[in-house]
Amino acid sequence: MKDIQVVKMKFTSGRGGTKQFVLATLIVVGLWSMGAYTSAAGTALKDRRIPLVPPPPAPPKIAYLTIDDGPEATYTPQVLEVLRRYKVRATFFVVGYRVQTHPEILLNTYYDGHQIGNHTFSHRYAELYGGPSPDGYLGSLKQNEDLINSIIGIRPKITRPPGGAAGNFNATLYQVMPTTGYRTTLWTVNSGDTEPGATTQTMIGNVQAQVAALPPGTPPIILMHDTHADTVVALPVIIDFLKSQGYRFDVITKNQPPNLANALF
Repeated sequence: MKDIQVVKMKFTSGRGGTKQFVLATLIVVGLWSMGAYTSAAGTALKDRRIPLVPPPPAPPKIAYLTIDDGPEATYTPQVLEVLRRYKVRATFFVVGYRVQTHPEILLNTYYDGHQIGNHTFSHRYAELYGGPSPDGYLGSLKQNEDLINSIIGIRPKITRPPGGAAGNFNATLYQVMPTTGYRTTLWTVNSGDTEPGATTQTMIGNVQAQVAALPPGTPPIILMHDTHADTVVALPVIIDFLKSQGYRFDVITKNQPPNLANALF
């Protein structure tokens, strides 16, 4: 407005002031009209912009704690207490001869909401994997399944071979297992808690390094055992670490997580 007033004063003073005033007025009106047109055109273009579509949310990061070889009288209750404190559920692959000795610990594990898996009855490698027939391994699974069912009323269909499948399963077991209705569950992260000389710090370091090295989208299926004091100490640190990396926890079922090469079949 200040500029416009200056123009008016300039053109309305002196000779021929009326003509110059009219000319100045036309210039000002023209400039104002151009500004209004430009503003309207800009608004129209803005209204025609394609709205931005937000990217789909990233899938949740899920970790699976799996605990093998129990129930054990001393350490399994301590592991259960840690999981209660953190409100985390895990998957326990139990061994039949220990279930037979400590059925009450299996009941407590199940009542706490954890998933129960089958880790064979005997855990004896020679009995399970000796010879070309799959009968030793399948028979031990069935014996343990019947025992678990007699205590908690379910028949677990997720299984884990003692020592893992590699180096233990022969070609026949690899072919037969997918047809049995069981789902063989291995792991993608090994805490190393059964290795000679394993300490709390080595377990934590193993988990941290292996989780960091997983291919994108691969869920950590973490192998631990409820038969060692150091495992109980390491477990809270491992849970805190996974939470700090954005993971939440879930249990393994026959349909979850999806098949992973060399981990689930």
